[in-house]
Amino acid sequence: MLETETVLDRRRLRRSVTLWRAAGLAAIAIAIGVMTLGTDKLATLAGEKQIARITLEGTITEDRDQLKMLKDIADDTASPASFSM
Repeated sequence: MLETETVLDRRRLRRSVTLWRAAGLAAIAIAIGVMTLGTDKLATLAGEKQIARITLEGTITEDRDQLKMLKDIADDTASPASFSM
């Protein structure tokens, strides 16, 4: 039969190992999250300023997709540049 001290010591070790396992799993989950999001999305979440580079050719009158894109960029708070439409 095991001594009381030995049983208590094993319980302490089990708790310690469980704590480190949980910390390891949390670290793996965070690493997977960072890899999944990528650097662009993380920069946006961190609130870093971004520069939108757009090439415009000719007159924009009927291209609704491009007009929407320009409006979204103008309204975006992460983009420091401003322009009027």
